[in-house]
Amino acid sequence: MPKPTSAGSRGEENPLRQEPSGSDARSALLESALQCFAHRGFDGTSIRDIAGKAARNSSLISHYFGGKEGLYEEVFRYVLKVRKSAFNLDSGASEPAPENREEAIRVLHDLIRILCADFIARPEEADQKDVLGRMLLLNELREPRPKVVALLRELVAPWIRRFGDCLGILRPEFSEVQRKFLGISVMGEMMAHMMMKGLRPCEWGLEEFDNTQAVELLTDFNLRALGVSGTSLTQRDDRPSPP
Repeated sequence: MPKPTSAGSRGEENPLRQEPSGSDARSALLESALQCFAHRGFDGTSIRDIAGKAARNSSLISHYFGGKEGLYEEVFRYVLKVRKSAFNLDSGASEPAPENREEAIRVLHDLIRILCADFIARPEEADQKDVLGRMLLLNELREPRPKVVALLRELVAPWIRRFGDCLGILRPEFSEVQRKFLGISVMGEMMAHMMMKGLRPCEWGLEEFDNTQAVELLTDFNLRALGVSGTSLTQRDDRPSPP
C-alpha cells in the first residue's frame, strides 16, 4: 500500500519544493504579470493567467508577493523605476537649487527637454518590456489604484521639486502651490502625448513626424508658456504677444 503523502510534501501545499531556484521563479512571475497586466489590466487578469503564462505554480504568487495586489504593485514599481531612470531623476534629486536666473533657465530647459524626449519617444518594438511598461502606465493613469497613486507621486516628486526651484527664480510671483501645479501640468501634457502614441501615431497623422523636432517644439512651447524664452538660454523673450 503506498505511503500517504504529507501535506507539507505535496507540490501545491509546498510550492518551493517544485522550484529549485526561487529567484528564477519570482522573475518568471514578474515578467508574466507585466505582460498580462499590460494587455488585460488588473481586473481582467487572474492569478491563474499569470501562473500559467509563467509555467509556475499559482501558489508561488502568494508566497513571493502576498497575492495579486502585491504582485501588481511590484510590477508597477519596476515600470516606474525604468521611467525614473529615463528622467534622470535620481541624480537630479540630489542637486542643489539653481542660484541665479541663467542657471534656472538652463536647468528648466533640460528638465522639460528630457521629459519630452522620454514621453514622446516611440519605443523600439524589440524592447518589449519598455512597450509593455508604457501600456501598463497608460492603463493605470486612467483610473489609478490608491497604492499606485502613492508610487506615482514618489516618482515625480524630485522632478516637481526641481521644476519649482527654477520657477521660484524665474517667476517669483507664483506661489509654491502654483509652481507645483504647473510642474504637474507639464508632466500631464507629456502623458497625454504618450497616450496619443499609444493609440497609434498613424491615427493622428504623426507616423512620419520626427521625434527630435517634436522634442524641440514641445520644449520651446512649454518654456514660452512659462514666460521663458525657448530659443535663448540666457535671455527672457520680451517680445510682445501676437494680438
